[in-house]
Amino acid sequence: MKNKFSKLEKDDRTFSHVLLYYVAIVDKKSLMPVDMLIQERELKEHLKRCRLKETDLANCTNWIEDNHEAFRAYINTLKAFTLFIYMENRLEYREKVIWEIFCRMVDVFNEEKDIIMETIRLQ
Repeated sequence: MKNKFSKLEKDDRTFSHVLLYYVAIVDKKSLMPVDMLIQERELKEHLKRCRLKETDLANCTNWIEDNHEAFRAYINTLKAFTLFIYMENRLEYREKVIWEIFCRMVDVFNEEKDIIMETIRLQ
């Protein structure tokens, strides 16, 4: 797997994923259940788009095998980005994630993510 962060989108899907991680960080809870919830949502959305049944184990397994590296990069990106927002909010004494700030921070993160990744090993 190539070390990388994913490009983040300024959309409701990404925003909702960031909020899930944010709440877990604020509540000092494990992020693993959030990882699993996001993977479940993504898999169900894929099956729905392809008009497949959730009970179709072969297609579920194929999706996981085909997307595990990209998915891992995506959730690692979300977690790093959420921590960035969390620290910003703590410094500014904000209690929630604000959409406009989220959008500005996505732009900055996407511009600088490659510089950050030069020294981070994900394996």
